[in-house]
Amino acid sequence: MENEIFKLRKEHLNFKKLLDLLDAQLDLLHRGESPNYQLMTDILYYMTQYSDLIHHPREEAIFALLAARDSSVVENVAELTKQHHTLGESGAHFYEKLENIINGESEDYEAGGD
Repeated sequence: MENEIFKLRKEHLNFKKLLDLLDAQLDLLHRGESPNYQLMTDILYYMTQYSDLIHHPREEAIFALLAARDSSVVENVAELTKQHHTLGESGAHFYEKLENIINGESEDYEAGGD
């Protein structure tokens, strides 16, 4: 279990680096400059595929074990699981919007808009 926790923490550090890169690209967009949309979609693809299909299920398995051992964490576990699903849905939606921009299907995109 300790090794799994170490792996998850390391993955979180890597996710932070990727999200910092994504944030820098979004800053460019908000300043009216040209972001690297391909880099953004690559980051989101990784985050939605790896995080949602591998990382989060591993975390949720650990959460379930914790909740089974300690009923006081059930509410926190439920909230974390809900956040995972929200992140997955938001990431997939953002990825789709970026793909549309790259493919020229979204000409009306404005910085900060939906």
